[in-house]
Amino acid sequence: MIGVKSEGDHLIQQVITDTRKISSPEHSIFFALKGNFRDGHEFIRDAYDQGIRSFVVEKGTGERFVDAFFIEVDDSFAALQKLATEHRKRFDYPVIGITGSSGKTTVKEFLAQILSERMVIARSPKSYNSQLGVALSLLELHDNADAGIIEAGISQPGEMETLEKMIQPSVGILTSIGSAHSENFPSKEAILKEKCKLFYNANELIIHSGIENIPEELEIKAHFVDATTFPNIDQSKLSKVLKEDMSLAISAAMLMGMTQNECESIANKIKPLALRSETFEGINNS
Repeated sequence: MIGVKSEGDHLIQQVITDTRKISSPEHSIFFALKGNFRDGHEFIRDAYDQGIRSFVVEKGTGERFVDAFFIEVDDSFAALQKLATEHRKRFDYPVIGITGSSGKTTVKEFLAQILSERMVIARSPKSYNSQLGVALSLLELHDNADAGIIEAGISQPGEMETLEKMIQPSVGILTSIGSAHSENFPSKEAILKEKCKLFYNANELIIHSGIENIPEELEIKAHFVDATTFPNIDQSKLSKVLKEDMSLAISAAMLMGMTQNECESIANKIKPLALRSETFEGINNS
């Protein structure tokens, strides 16, 4: 959670980009973001009417109010990402960065539940892994946490470099490489190459053992795991895919100082998550 003061010694604790999600207007700042279908500057009046008095807007746009404080920038989205980057730099505790074509949110939630038995965890809410979602997730990092877990998703080339600069993960997890967003990449290898950009400055890396052609400079610091790595996970509760996700989470928790027995014991108490993307066993191994 951010904690900066704006004009008039006003403490800012929350960034708002959607006027439907304003809960504490007196301590919020509204970033007017331009999207493909909506322009946040059209909602400045709505945010103001709900009590927000601090705004980040692009130069030459937006209505002005006498009792409100406006910061004018060339690009409000770039300003939000810069704020997230600087906020991330405030913390020296481990930040775990997770990416992959699928399984990111599942691994994140499994890992958070395991680590929460011993420490305070700040993590991405829901499936916040886009360019905007990562920025908002990083702003949730706080002084009372012992570690952070951040998802990173991409849909086209060039995006991961920006996310890596924001997240600066100390530990990385690569869950899978599939065909998601393949229309924007020439090959599966190109998808892998883009996702791997998150990990070059990480200290250690956990990778699903089914992923091939990992760059050599990453392979030397990688731990490879699959569904058979931790045989004491109760298979009756998890599908093969979920067991693989749990194995990735356990491996990361062990890098954070937990024992294998401790992790497996906690894992066997965790119920499978109901998430946006779910996998079910079908006939003929489908």
